[in-house]
Amino acid sequence: DGRYNDSQLSAFMTVFLMRSITTEELAGFREAILERRVIVDLDCHDAIDIVGTGGDGKNTFNISTAACFVVAGAGYRVVKHGNYGASSVSGASNVLEQHGVKFTGHSGRLQQSLEESGVAYLHAPFFSPALKSVGPVRRAFMRQGHNSACSILSGNCKTFRQILPTYYPGMIPAAVEILNVFF
Repeated sequence: DGRYNDSQLSAFMTVFLMRSITTEELAGFREAILERRVIVDLDCHDAIDIVGTGGDGKNTFNISTAACFVVAGAGYRVVKHGNYGASSVSGASNVLEQHGVKFTGHSGRLQQSLEESGVAYLHAPFFSPALKSVGPVRRAFMRQGHNSACSILSGNCKTFRQILPTYYPGMIPAAVEILNVFF
């Protein structure tokens, strides 16, 4: 949230990219994000929360964004979290912006979108201020960061169903352990 400059963030990220993240560290990052998140007041308890991996490093199309429309097309309501690509060629916000979507942090408009189209898109800079300042540094690294892993564990909308992707299979045990503790 702007408390640290790019050099400090780079040094911090370098240390954590040199080794695997521990469950305790991932839980700590999650708590920091949760403390600073902006909760969205939507009637979305029956929706499915879909986030992406933050880039798979393979320059594929944006799979989570395509998945949100497939799921909505099947009749389910979807809350999609996303951002501009930092470690991939295309983040969800890049895709949606190219199709004319205007991002908003206004709960009323998001609720209207959810009701009319079955999808509400939460553009991360509006809802995750703790991650906003990390984006440019992450782009410079061109790698997935732990903020991607934490984002999938700290949604801004209170849904009971969530699709949890991962860019790294080794992250699954830590994510499952955290989910068992917090949910």
